[in-house]
Amino acid sequence: ALIEAGVDASRVFLKAEREVGDMKVDFFPCDLKAAQGTPCASLPAGLPFRLMHRRTGDRWLNEATRALRDFSASHAVEFNGAGQLGLPNAAQAWNLNHLNSAVAAANQATLDGIASIMKSYLITESSLLTLEVYGEVAAAQIAPAQIADYYGMHRQTQVNDILDRLAKARANACAAALVKRGLPESKVLVTYCGHGMKSQVRFIARSDRYGPTLPGEHAEFALVYEGLTNSGGADVVCPLPENAALFVDEKYLFQLVPPCAPL
Repeated sequence: ALIEAGVDASRVFLKAEREVGDMKVDFFPCDLKAAQGTPCASLPAGLPFRLMHRRTGDRWLNEATRALRDFSASHAVEFNGAGQLGLPNAAQAWNLNHLNSAVAAANQATLDGIASIMKSYLITESSLLTLEVYGEVAAAQIAPAQIADYYGMHRQTQVNDILDRLAKARANACAAALVKRGLPESKVLVTYCGHGMKSQVRFIARSDRYGPTLPGEHAEFALVYEGLTNSGGADVVCPLPENAALFVDEKYLFQLVPPCAPL
């Protein structure tokens, strides 16, 4: 019908897929060379990507995700810098009681809000929702001396290990505070990365449901991770959190923004 309507037949490509959950026909614009199977010679580093898990709809997952995203747009947990002068000890770098009293109070308010959101979406021992607490520290060539000394590690040759521990300690501090606020410990998952893009703690609603889509169920895509590629070339590295896992026999969708596409 499209060709009869005047669309160039050489620019129409067909793709069929079984067991996608819905019986439908979708129309997508695409790059001509990519559609013809011509590989891209090289991709630059720093391209946005997303990894999605194809699954059935999980009760409250989308709602909790939106609520956390909206809340986090104006609330964040902030720690004293690991290399900041005047720290009383190394552990202050992952202490929620920031040396600035206003920031310390804001941290408590942020954690109160995160706990309240997850409680409102019925996060219990038996629910299918988990809260991921993701600690990230910006990559560096040399770790702060005080933190390196605390862990008894070399600040340059072991910089990644040191910053991983710092990211984990910050995520653990937030997770412990949320458990004290009533979230089940089994439903708070800590992940971390010590060589990330920036220093932050993110709060992400996750589903505990690992089973495949059953016949007759509506399929959705749940976000596993999003970030930036950290290398260029024909083989592009897309970093995932330290203890991220992909499951056998599950279906995933990988999305990458091409360098010529508008963001």
